[in-house]
Amino acid sequence: MRINLYTTPSVRKQPACCGYVTLLQHYFEGLPGSIVSQENPDIIHFWGCWNWQMAQMAQKAVARRIPYIFTPAEGLQPWNFRHGNSEKQLQATAYQRQMVREAACVHVFGPLEQEQLYALRWITRSIIIPNPVISNAITPQQAAEAMEALYRQTIEQHNKGIQEEIRQYVAHCQSQTHDISSSPIWQLLEKILYVKYLYQRQNIPLHVLQELCRFMTHSDYDESAMADLLKRQQLTLFTAQLEHAMSETVQLTEGFMPIPSVHDKTASKIIKLITRYPQ
Repeated sequence: MRINLYTTPSVRKQPACCGYVTLLQHYFEGLPGSIVSQENPDIIHFWGCWNWQMAQMAQKAVARRIPYIFTPAEGLQPWNFRHGNSEKQLQATAYQRQMVREAACVHVFGPLEQEQLYALRWITRSIIIPNPVISNAITPQQAAEAMEALYRQTIEQHNKGIQEEIRQYVAHCQSQTHDISSSPIWQLLEKILYVKYLYQRQNIPLHVLQELCRFMTHSDYDESAMADLLKRQQLTLFTAQLEHAMSETVQLTEGFMPIPSVHDKTASKIIKLITRYPQ
């Protein structure tokens, strides 16, 4: 699990919030299978409000299909809103509202903050995890464990959503060909499309390729039909590049490749994007 803990300058000036982020960073850096990094994260946790740069990062995360958690750090309470109808104020409110609405979950410190956020009618899902730096309601260990559970649940739900979209797409393609069989080529197409999504995310967990390799080596499917299907889906080149990357990393051999592999810059990039941390 790669986590990007992103804080605004205003949050970094608040000892209580900064201390919360620091304890999370120490917790996840010591947790097997977790990495705190800005590079190709599985999830982003934004801390703070009213920051245009952060809002732009949130938009890019949505475009790349990376889920994010948003902690306003009490920045969306009524007294933090600027009153007026200037263009700048309206734009700030608009981008902040969009960021809140597109968050996988909004994290708040207590019931009052949660109540005030719901009054804005911007959010549909929120969770209370108090700040252990200033609250006796929770210990630092409990807060970190609760945040870990939130991250893992968010990533799992997000990935299931992506995989369901792919399944529906493949089912539609299958119905268009009037092929109602349970041929493994359709399952293989699903798996290749999922890897392509991960490639676009620029984060390909090694265990995903290991699972794909096992499927390709243990499934009995028509390679000619698979090659034709890849051609119709315009996936021939990407699959060939992926095959080369898998031959280098998970020992996929030529005899189990439906089409000849291709070694080029994209194949090398796929290898570089493989994350080898434990599940």
